[in-house]
Amino acid sequence: MAYADQLYEVVDRFFMQIIMPYGVKNGEAAVYLKKFTPFKKKNFDEYVQAYNDYMNAAEALSMDGIEVPEDDEKAVYLKECFHQSQKSFAKLCKRNAEFYGFQNRKVRRENISAQELKEIFVALQASMNSAGRDIEALEKAYKELKLETDPEYAKAVAEGKEKI
Repeated sequence: MAYADQLYEVVDRFFMQIIMPYGVKNGEAAVYLKKFTPFKKKNFDEYVQAYNDYMNAAEALSMDGIEVPEDDEKAVYLKECFHQSQKSFAKLCKRNAEFYGFQNRKVRRENISAQELKEIFVALQASMNSAGRDIEALEKAYKELKLETDPEYAKAVAEGKEKI
């Protein structure tokens, strides 16, 4: 099942090269947002750029070239979960970039409104919930297919060393 290895490779890249660094950068951005700096203007450009980079990297990943037999339901489901989580993660990154772009405008004292902040924040929260669900479904689909195709992983799960 060479196609399964190709699917694993794409999902691993998605998690390790995009989602994990996103989590680190998101934590940094939240700390920076809360940091009190009375005599220094904050600049959120680094975070806006990082979120745009994560969005572009996620959109660049593809499983389209991987041929999966239609009778392998778990592999087909993994592929579907990947496409959905990729889409919702890209939307989350876009919403994060909008939020920190708003923060930049606020620092520069440009025309902003509480209503605009509310709309951005509600959209960000909805995207975060959606991306979280989709990524969790992707992780579950990944583990279920791996359980079927990787005897070492199946053995580790049976021994309680790995969780499903």
